[in-house]
Amino acid sequence: MPLTNLEQPPVQVPSRICATRPHQMPWRDDRRSVTPPPASPRPRASEGRRHGSRTSPWLIAGSLLPGLAAVVALIFTWRQGTDTLAQGNTELRIAEQGQITERFTAAIERLGEDDEELSFGGVYALERIMEDSPRDQSRIVAVLSAFVRSHSRVPAGGFAVQKAGSAPPALPPTVLAVIRVLADRPAGRDGSAVVDWSGSDLRGLQLAPQSAVAGAPPIPAAPFGGARLKNSDLRGVQFSKMDLSRAFLNDARLAGATLTQVNLAGADLTKVHAEKATVRDSVLKEAILRGAQLTGTNFVRSDLNGAFLEEADLQETRFSSEDGESSALDKGGQLAGASLVNTDLTRSRLFHADLTGANLRNADLTAAELGGANLCNSVLNNAELSYPPDLLEGEAKIGANLTGADLRHADLSHANLAGAFLMGADLRGANLLSTDLTGATLGGANLTDVDLSNTIGLPPGADKGRPLPPTRPRPPCPAHTASTPTQRP
Repeated sequence: MPLTNLEQPPVQVPSRICATRPHQMPWRDDRRSVTPPPASPRPRASEGRRHGSRTSPWLIAGSLLPGLAAVVALIFTWRQGTDTLAQGNTELRIAEQGQITERFTAAIERLGEDDEELSFGGVYALERIMEDSPRDQSRIVAVLSAFVRSHSRVPAGGFAVQKAGSAPPALPPTVLAVIRVLADRPAGRDGSAVVDWSGSDLRGLQLAPQSAVAGAPPIPAAPFGGARLKNSDLRGVQFSKMDLSRAFLNDARLAGATLTQVNLAGADLTKVHAEKATVRDSVLKEAILRGAQLTGTNFVRSDLNGAFLEEADLQETRFSSEDGESSALDKGGQLAGASLVNTDLTRSRLFHADLTGANLRNADLTAAELGGANLCNSVLNNAELSYPPDLLEGEAKIGANLTGADLRHADLSHANLAGAFLMGADLRGANLLSTDLTGATLGGANLTDVDLSNTIGLPPGADKGRPLPPTRPRPPCPAHTASTPTQRP
């Protein structure tokens, strides 16, 4: 028979439990987990400070000192390295300049050698120095210019006599090499130095840029701006794509020369001799050509706007090409007192040009543009100012344009003005003896004191002279006085 709970023997409780917790009943379920003791509370910051746990600033400074020392050492090392590098660069520059000085001295010595091969070596050594040391380019330009002058000087007795049709003497090969080096040098590094070939005999010189490789950028013009070529003998030269702007060519000889795409803007060509020269596609804006000898010179598609041509001899000069493309003189060209006898000015643009007192006898001004030009006191007898003779069928017969031109006291005797435009032109006191005015337009022209008795083709009523009222009275027509261009140093 099973025992009940009341009949079971008493449970033996360990003495450890009884000793520690005597209040517990022996029949309590001892399988329940014992609750762990509570954790001790964290001390407050204020308590730590009260107990002396605060970090000392001296301790912090001491911990930073090794790092600061390392930074100072690094800066010192960097500065020392920078100073060493700068000193090394300075020493290197001094050494390089010393080498260039030695090279320059050696090149000059070789340039002056009588042996042609050694002289060539000196020329190309100087060219290399220009490439390596831009600061020395001005001195090298001066040295090479002096070499050209000393090895190709015009004779002391004057320009050499050259027979017609004979070839000029060949230039020394070393002189040609020097000229080529100067033509190929980098532009803009000359400083105050300029190429000076004054008094040099350079007859027959051919100077053109080297042929460009396909696809390469265009070759710049040879840099000779401001060059001095006074009294130089340049007969028969052939210059192509060359910058001679503001150059000095006064009293130079350019007879028979060919100048193609040459920039002569602002150049001084006073009293230059350029008989039978050809100037093609070139610029002569504001060039000074006072007293120039230009007999038979051919200006093709060239720009002479504002050029000074006072007292110049332009007999038989052409300002247009065979295809009718004319040169420009339409922006204040100065031709006062110029000799234009037998000059071909066909289709030339001479708007507002100053032709005061100019001699245009027998000049061909067929279809020329002379609107607003000043022809006061000029000579135009036997001049051709009509329409071109090769007009196509039905093409308008338009002659020279002299609208508003000042023709007071001009000699137009025997001139052909058929089809010319003379609207508003001032012809007071002009000589129109046997002048052909067939088809000319004279509306508003002032014909006061003009003898029209022998004029050919005079439009009806023109002899009455019905000038339009001028917007501004013209000043008296003065005797020609050469104007003075801006003086150059």
